[in-house]
Amino acid sequence: MSEVCTDNRFEIIAKAKADLLESTNIETSADEMVCLDSFLLRCWQMGWLKKYEEDQRWIPITTRPMDEWERKEWSKKIGYELEDDDAVIYTSQLPDDGQECIVCSKWGNVFIDTFSNDPDYGCYFEDHGDMDGLTAWMPFPKPWRGEGDE
Repeated sequence: MSEVCTDNRFEIIAKAKADLLESTNIETSADEMVCLDSFLLRCWQMGWLKKYEEDQRWIPITTRPMDEWERKEWSKKIGYELEDDDAVIYTSQLPDDGQECIVCSKWGNVFIDTFSNDPDYGCYFEDHGDMDGLTAWMPFPKPWRGEGDE
């Protein structure tokens, strides 16, 4: 099955990198570029590179399995043992808590929902519930402004 949703993280990171290199005296050695690329990826994951996004694109929802320590800590916090499917850490940029956004499922459904990052229950969308089957999200685009609109 082909991917339904994609993102443009590499384009955004490249724009941020070019901007940094043009406006600073950062050394352009191979080691510095590896460090800068890693830093900019983390900035993108935190949502700090939004000014480099020209158009709205899907942001994938990616996870990794919890390690043993993370699983034990979460299980203690919530009071029961996590199922394998629930024992994940989100590795991608997620919406802000309370942010209304557009969401895409692995079945190709697109809907509007509000994201919640609850310290006791984890991440979920209010209408959809858990994050199962969700593949990507995007913020609402800026309102359209025609020529001459102020």
